[in-house]
Amino acid sequence: MPVDASLRTATSWVLAAFTALVPLVFARGALQPIITPKVVAVLVGGAVLLGMTVAAMVRARQVAVPSSPVTITAVLLFVVMLVTATRSEGTWPVLWGPVDRGSGLLLYLALLIVLLATPPLLDVVGVRRVIHAMLAAAGVVTAYAALQGIGVDPLGWRTDFPQVATLGNPNFVSALLGIAVPLAAYTALRAELASRVRVGAGVLAVAAFAVAAWTGSVQGPIAAGGGLGLLLVVWLVDRGGARARAAAGGVIALGAVGVVAIVAGLAGVGPASFLATQAAIGPRLFYWEAALGMLRDASVLGQGFAMYPSYYRTYRPEGAAEEHGLDLTNDAAHSVPLEMLAQGGILLGLAYAAFVIAVAFVLARGVLGASGDRRLLLGGLGGAWLAYQAQSVVSIDVPPLALWHWVLAGLIVVVAGPVGSWAVPREPTSARGRAWQQRRGVSQLLGVALGAVLTVAALAPLWADHLAGEASARVEAGDVPGAREAINGATSVVPGRPDYWIIAAQAELGMGNEQGALDRFRDAISADPRDWPAAANAGRTADRLDAPEADELWEHARAIEPQADEYREEAE
Repeated sequence: MPVDASLRTATSWVLAAFTALVPLVFARGALQPIITPKVVAVLVGGAVLLGMTVAAMVRARQVAVPSSPVTITAVLLFVVMLVTATRSEGTWPVLWGPVDRGSGLLLYLALLIVLLATPPLLDVVGVRRVIHAMLAAAGVVTAYAALQGIGVDPLGWRTDFPQVATLGNPNFVSALLGIAVPLAAYTALRAELASRVRVGAGVLAVAAFAVAAWTGSVQGPIAAGGGLGLLLVVWLVDRGGARARAAAGGVIALGAVGVVAIVAGLAGVGPASFLATQAAIGPRLFYWEAALGMLRDASVLGQGFAMYPSYYRTYRPEGAAEEHGLDLTNDAAHSVPLEMLAQGGILLGLAYAAFVIAVAFVLARGVLGASGDRRLLLGGLGGAWLAYQAQSVVSIDVPPLALWHWVLAGLIVVVAGPVGSWAVPREPTSARGRAWQQRRGVSQLLGVALGAVLTVAALAPLWADHLAGEASARVEAGDVPGAREAINGATSVVPGRPDYWIIAAQAELGMGNEQGALDRFRDAISADPRDWPAAANAGRTADRLDAPEADELWEHARAIEPQADEYREEAE
């Protein structure tokens, strides 16, 4: 499909802008001020890129889809997600995902659109523009987290963690910076760049690594180390000669030893045994055990897409309750591969593995076939991609990290090249004459219209979350009528979020309307049948009302939380 230079340039700027924006954007007044704006930003970016892709197809009178192994396996992965979603309960939880994670079908659909749009609409110049945008975002996160580390926070976030920047959690800060380090190191190695640019990139690489370590989250430094190792191997291979090849082999061997040491360390053995004593590792062992339990009971299709948090209490290991109490819950497996297996069984696990392997294959083929700066560029992209894979073993697919993963995959496809396509018709319409110019104008209009409509739709969840945040604040301030009005607005925009209905129930309780509160808790259960706060609060409210359905509600709660009777006894 022919794409003119102006569209390629515009695409690179759009992709660069929202790739940098997603890690940084937040909305202080929203109920979920970190996650909701980031999910919406990804959806808006996907909508705009879809509009640009449609414009290019209309202009060429040709429907074309890139046929790289990466894009094929990505489509397969999303199709399998749809299949496993048929086992899920509730509509909005599947579309949006856990309310404070946002990793639902809408996010992955937008990521798929981004990936499919990247190869036909981007060139190597655009790839470097996107990398620069990612480094700019990493620079902001590095500086902000460093300020928080010395006790200065211009935004005054109220959080249990000292260094969260604009990501809400030090683990995500560390992970994002770990991914950025190889990209910064690649930029520092580019001989054709001005010295001040190379020095600046080198300083950013060191600073990002240092701040990632400063957060206390080890996943970032470990991921960065793996990514830098791959970049070093590619650099050595490109230099050529027996010594360089031997050195590259040594780096690979050292990396293999490091992987073994880290795995052994997580088990409390060897020189890296300190990893097993990390505060974040203990709970993760319980999260992983629960994920494996879900997989054992539903090996083929899993418990249902986005259903890990809904089933965690059911599969929570006994030791977790004894060590951390019943109130310690969890909304993610804290391991992307394990979460795929728990949610979608072997089918989704294999589809995800195929996607990862396809990217690795295209990357390796590109590195072996390229030379000079193009090979080094693949080394930087591959290092960042490997860093994502390393941290994903102990982390969560929150929107910024998931976006960078899929964007990096698309950039690798572009640089590794060449990219074939499936097109109908096989040959595009000739780009000549007055008819072409008219078609160009129509295609631009259609692309803008489609992007605008989808963007407005994508912004709806942010508006609803703003209203829900206002309602929550009004409940705390005692303005119950105002809270009621605001939350009614939120539920009218997004009726499927159980946490909105719970706020509505709290507003009813503030007005002394116990029956109204019970009705709203029932609405929350209808939105997500496995939402524990909704089930427990419905049971407690029914008990206070001495309602005949109280036992039925607690029976429903027991299906979610085996220890539900203890909660009922505490309430009494």
